[in-house]
Amino acid sequence: MLLTLTAFALCFLFTVIDQVCLSIACRHARNADLIISKSDELLNVRELKTWSMISDFARCDSNEKLRGLVTVHDALFKARIVTFLLFILAGLYSVTKW
Repeated sequence: MLLTLTAFALCFLFTVIDQVCLSIACRHARNADLIISKSDELLNVRELKTWSMISDFARCDSNEKLRGLVTVHDALFKARIVTFLLFILAGLYSVTKW
């Protein structure tokens, strides 16, 4: 049970950090004249589209901050997937242990 809660907490923490990273990236992208609407920034269903747009812009632009934020997002995205899988496995383990 403790393992399941720990995996869930890590997944949640990575999600919150990724959302903060997205807000910072959107602010830097807007300052560099990229048009990003607030709904694209705040809606989770458009998060990957927004990151893709920022990533493409960062590759073409010489903004090192945006490139760094895109790199952080990639690492956080992979960490979120791993912790989510760990959460599922820990949940299955705790269910079968009973």
